[in-house]
Amino acid sequence: MGFRFTKRVKIAPGVRLNFGLNGVSASVGARGASVNIGKRGVYGNLGLPGTGISYREKLNGTSKSTVSARSKYASDESSTRVIVNLNDDGQISFDLPDGGELTPKQKKLMWEQNGDAIRGLLEDKKEEINGNSYEIENIYQKIIDPAISFSYIEKQFNEPRPNIGELPAKTVEPQPELPEELSWFSKLFKSRVLDYDKRRQQAEQDYDTKHKLWREKEDERLATVAVIEREHDEKLQIWEAMKSDFEQNEREISENYEEVLSNDENFSESVLSSQLSGIEWPRETLIDFELKINDAEVYIDIDLPEIEQMPVKSAQLSANQRRLIVKEKSDRQIRVEYSKHIHGIALYIGSWVLATLPWCRNVITSCYTQRPNKATGVTQDDYILSIKFDRHSFSTLNFDCPELIDPIEAITLFEHKRTMTKTGIFKPIEPYCIT
Repeated sequence: MGFRFTKRVKIAPGVRLNFGLNGVSASVGARGASVNIGKRGVYGNLGLPGTGISYREKLNGTSKSTVSARSKYASDESSTRVIVNLNDDGQISFDLPDGGELTPKQKKLMWEQNGDAIRGLLEDKKEEINGNSYEIENIYQKIIDPAISFSYIEKQFNEPRPNIGELPAKTVEPQPELPEELSWFSKLFKSRVLDYDKRRQQAEQDYDTKHKLWREKEDERLATVAVIEREHDEKLQIWEAMKSDFEQNEREISENYEEVLSNDENFSESVLSSQLSGIEWPRETLIDFELKINDAEVYIDIDLPEIEQMPVKSAQLSANQRRLIVKEKSDRQIRVEYSKHIHGIALYIGSWVLATLPWCRNVITSCYTQRPNKATGVTQDDYILSIKFDRHSFSTLNFDCPELIDPIEAITLFEHKRTMTKTGIFKPIEPYCIT
């Protein structure tokens, strides 16, 4: 689509919502049972404490997986291989390698000794089937009161302090290499004295030559060191001035935060982008926005998740907690949950914008989804919800008990555009545009 606004933010889902990233693996779950999420898939891991039984099932693969395990029973000191099955409908079964089943006594013993671990696996399977339905449907309960006041956290100056580096090493000063003094006996011989004087004179000349060369190189080295130190001092002065200016600027922003937000559109854009990027979110979502400080308005476009992404099954543990009861959701139930979700998204984002930008009086929020054009069959962006959240009306919501709010009814507090049936079917609308 041609983006209506100039700024875009991608909101990624939180790790705690059990979404894995390629190449990253994390485990969640109770002791003895866990779910492992990684680039090779989602696996359920079941360890049965005290029995030697372990079980691993690919949760996002085929409907039935089996892994061999070893168990010892009190009535049988020999090792017995047991196969644990958990199918997509949440049914647990225990089999022997030859296809036979465990006896009722053995099954009873399995549940008595390892019931918590097996129920942990069932809980993990339940969460996988439900697909975070509660958090998706009730995202509106995370709305925040626009009256709260955010304080500015001063940034740290990250420019590294200049390093003088390695200075040229001082060379070893040459020392005279004079011939050994003559003994008193050798001094009695003139020829030996003359030879000694000649060798000493030559040694002194060699030393003078070497020392002169050394002195020249040492002077060059000292001159180079002086240049490096002078340049380093200049860089250090510049760095210290930059650091001082940066910290002074951060202090001024912190002390006059709301005033700076109200007068600096670029700063407001940066702060809003940072806030939106950091909030918890159940689905990856794109948000475009435009600020109008002079009009005290913010325009928001939200790329909604598709209805096809909504969980289509629900699961709960049976009364005896030994199996899952899995039900298919009706099309109507999915549409109603989707409707509640997207209205909750609009409220959630609207609350964050109003709280982040105190100067903002109105947040014009429009939500669109991708649907095929019935005439052409080409997928297009259809706006299905557009709301003008004003700060005064927003403040009337019950932020202490948001669970009492009906997000669909809450939209009626504000000027809005929406064509929706009671069963959650949306028709395209024309969103509010920048005035």
